[in-house]
Amino acid sequence: MKIIEKIKEKYAYYVLRRSSAKITRIKHLLGYTEARSFALLFTAYRKEDIDLVKRITRSLRSDQKNVYEIIFVPDNDKQPLADPAVNRLIIEQKDLNWFRMPSEIVIERLSELDVDYMIDFTIMDFYPFIYLSAISRAKIRIGMQSDIKQPFYDFMIASQTDSVELLAQYIMHYLKIINAPNHGEKI
Repeated sequence: MKIIEKIKEKYAYYVLRRSSAKITRIKHLLGYTEARSFALLFTAYRKEDIDLVKRITRSLRSDQKNVYEIIFVPDNDKQPLADPAVNRLIIEQKDLNWFRMPSEIVIERLSELDVDYMIDFTIMDFYPFIYLSAISRAKIRIGMQSDIKQPFYDFMIASQTDSVELLAQYIMHYLKIINAPNHGEKI
């Protein structure tokens, strides 16, 4: 069984490298005040994670930012996420193929997003979000540091935490102190 999982993983990362190489995007280092839009990638394994997403979204919106939530829901309970006023893409297990790649519908919805920051708030290496980040045209891709994410993310937070809340605090802290004096300097 373990050998099959290894083969699936190797193939998935092979496809990811090929898919991400086809994406053309312009990286821009934008300061928090200059950024207009954010895509937040979360997993909804716990109620606390959903509450955290809501708090971060409220905070960003209070700063006049457009926010898109991309949330993986491991079971069929989407009730805590029922909020028509929020730009939200809910991904379920059925939206992933055998190699854990998101379906074409999910990829198409993501390609419609024009975001400045794409922030992956997952602690572990969650392949569907790594894939979505790698193929996105976001100006800056952000997440927790890992060897697997290294080729696909532009800004990573090195931390030994296993708390999504603490990771979110670190990311938001650093975003707010980034200062891009030339309003979108190319990197």
